[in-house]
Amino acid sequence: MVKSMGQWPVVGRFIRILVGIYRLPEVMDMATHGRHVQSSLDGMQGALNQLKHAQVVLECQHLPELRTHTVTGGRVQAAEARLDAFQQRLDDFQTRLHVYETQHLPNLLETLSELNHRQIATDHDRENLVRSVPVALREIHHRLKRLSNMQDELV
Repeated sequence: MVKSMGQWPVVGRFIRILVGIYRLPEVMDMATHGRHVQSSLDGMQGALNQLKHAQVVLECQHLPELRTHTVTGGRVQAAEARLDAFQQRLDDFQTRLHVYETQHLPNLLETLSELNHRQIATDHDRENLVRSVPVALREIHHRLKRLSNMQDELV
């Protein structure tokens, strides 16, 4: 329709102007919307700048503290793991000590006591043997003499 009207240059221009005037509120709304978009973009740009500033502050000021805290936390976790291992070893040692005290130690004490009694008895037997051997030898010697005398009498 515009093209067909375009054959009449004055009428075509007039129609274009009327269409432009008719669409002017729409264009104005688009301009207003564009301003709103621009203002929200400006707001977003400000928010982005604030985020960048916060990131710089975090990286420069708080990140070393966080790294230190993380390293310290890692050390604490490693120390807790070692402490758990030591606690487990201690529990195992206490269990073994209890078994030793309740079962093995009384047996060892009884065995030592028995060995002491045997040693005392053996020492006492040796002393008796030392005392009794000469007496027994003398008695054997006297018996042999009597036998020898009896034999001489018989022959």
